[in-house]
Amino acid sequence: MVSKWVAKASSWLYLLMFMNFIIYSLCLVFASWAGQFALLSVSALWRYLVAIKLLSIYAVIWQQVLKFVPLTIAYAGRAVTVLLGMLWGVVFFSEVINVQMGIGAVFIIGGIFLVTL
Repeated sequence: MVSKWVAKASSWLYLLMFMNFIIYSLCLVFASWAGQFALLSVSALWRYLVAIKLLSIYAVIWQQVLKFVPLTIAYAGRAVTVLLGMLWGVVFFSEVINVQMGIGAVFIIGGIFLVTL
């Protein structure tokens, strides 16, 4: 009975960790978006504030996740932010994913998994 609860809690924890990576990647989107405006303009400042708020939420959740998930596993999961960054670039900034970006993402994700195994 206990092992069933632990397995269910574990799956929720990994879902929370993935949702946290989405929050982190959206923080980077808002920071990039703010960079398109003049530094002290209202448009840039509110985007920077949203980015800081998202980063604060990410930090709190990340600390809670690390209480239960080993750092090596949690950090390996962070490789998904590379893919999310590419996805958000296409969705929000009309970027085109080329072969070099794909190869670079494969090397980054492969390197993270190679180091953590």
